[in-house]
Order: sequence, then C-alpha cells, then structure tokens
Amino acid sequence: MKVLLPIIFLFCFSTVFAQEFLPSDKFVTLTPEQYLETLDSISNKLIIDVRTPGEFKKGHIKGAQNISYLGSTFAEKAAEMDTAKTVFIYCETAHRSPLAARILYSLGFRKIYDLQFGFINWQKQNMPVEK
Repeated sequence: MKVLLPIIFLFCFSTVFAQEFLPSDKFVTLTPEQYLETLDSISNKLIIDVRTPGEFKKGHIKGAQNISYLGSTFAEKAAEMDTAKTVFIYCETAHRSPLAARILYSLGFRKIYDLQFGFINWQKQNMPVEK
C-alpha cells in the first residue's frame, strides 16, 4: 500500500499538470515567420509583450505594449482592452504567454496568436527588434 499511494499521487499530479500546461485550443501558436506575416496582414490588433519591463527595454516587437504577466494588474489591464481586436502575445520563452493567453480568452478575446518558443526564438530567427 505504501508503494501504491506515491504511484497514484504521481499519476494524478501528472494528469492535472498535463491538462494545465499542454497547448490549448484557445489560441494559435505561430513560428516567427508566420507570426510576422500574420501580424503584417491584420490591422485591428493588439501586440502584447507579457515579459517584465526590464526584458521589454532590452528589445521588443515593434508596436508591442508591455503588460507583464508577473505584474499584479495583468488581468485588470487586459480587461480594459477591446476584445474585438486580434491579439498577438509573446514572452521570453513561451512559458508565460500561454498562461496569459488563457486569461485573455477568459476575458472574451477570441483571436489570439502566441509566438512559438518566445522572443528568444524571434531573435534567433533574425526578426525585426525595436529597442
């Protein structure tokens, strides 16, 4: 029985973890090339960089507004935005942006694009960076 309990616990934990962090049908993940192409083709959009202000100052995608996911007012600031707009969201490594995208979806945003592997991948692909 002592061996069985840890196994059951690990199974339950891994199932909950997987459901929380696997890719979502609430947003679309795009490669840097697809992201830039889609970004350029849509005029009614928001570009949200969910990294910290310090990360944002080092460089960001042109037109992006910085709303840190780690900040206490992320959901409050997002709730003030126009949900009819298409949202382009990204973070440093694509760990925070999927979580932020789920919050945006819960607030009524329905067109959400996330940057695959984050801003680090954007830079590795030599995409345009604004400083």
